[in-house]
Amino acid sequence: MTTYEVLLFLHILGVFFLVGAAGVSNAVGFMLPRVSAARTALALLDLQHRVEWFVTLPAAVAIAVFGTLLVGEAGYGYGDAWIGGAYALIVFMLALDHGLLMPANRRMRRRVVALAEGPDVAELRAATTSAPANVAGALLDFSLLAVLFLMVVKPGS
Repeated sequence: MTTYEVLLFLHILGVFFLVGAAGVSNAVGFMLPRVSAARTALALLDLQHRVEWFVTLPAAVAIAVFGTLLVGEAGYGYGDAWIGGAYALIVFMLALDHGLLMPANRRMRRRVVALAEGPDVAELRAATTSAPANVAGALLDFSLLAVLFLMVVKPGS
């Protein structure tokens, strides 16, 4: 295998992990307002928290590192608009994820823990619903699709 093939494989492997982590986070986001037990809500919030730290973040770093190494190896330039756009979107996604969504996750978890002693289902659903987190999640999904588009289509190259 050539260096290019190894770097491309590792870069794409990072993409698969990132897409998988996005799927888990989306599933948690969809299920959380529908659960009726505090223990289930806590398990979902803990799952989302762990996926973000142990899958999303390492995958994003792998994508950036191996993508950076691929730029020169593949003959592209850092001045290409699609490469700059991809970098900007990755930084935006990490900032949104760890600056808004993860703090929302921690706030929800604290509220659910406070309700753990026999919560009312309506209280639990109110504690696990966050309009800003839903908007941020949708922005993350669209950003991920935009990054995938840039990587596959490579507009302007």
